[in-house]
Amino acid sequence: MLSQCNIEENDILRCFNRRCREEIHHYNLVCVNISKEVLLNEARHYFIYGSEFVCSIAADLFCQNKLKKIGNSTLIDCCVAKEKFAANDIKLIEDNKMLDGSWDGGIFLRGKISADEILDYIHPQKIYDPLLSYYYHNKY
Repeated sequence: MLSQCNIEENDILRCFNRRCREEIHHYNLVCVNISKEVLLNEARHYFIYGSEFVCSIAADLFCQNKLKKIGNSTLIDCCVAKEKFAANDIKLIEDNKMLDGSWDGGIFLRGKISADEILDYIHPQKIYDPLLSYYYHNKY
């Protein structure tokens, strides 16, 4: 997708490799949120800019504005196996340690999401862009 922004492959690979060497542990993990409503109402920028990893590479390559015009914003609704959650995250969920009725933040999974865990795909139509203070309209 970054190559669709007219960025040279060598520049993308150099930036990708530099980001992978950083000491930020979550770049190679799947992050989920237990509240679809939080994502749709409070964290819509993820639908426009993608993960922090992709967004950081796009920022380094000065192509965030081009990148957000590629593809369609999609929320993947999943039923993830309990074994993929860390024990402390399961405890917080089971004890209902939520803020104002919704989960405050993402949860990093231990493992990938399999195809049989995917329930639905949602394409939000109107998404607020907090970085540019305007509404983005999905292509779907």
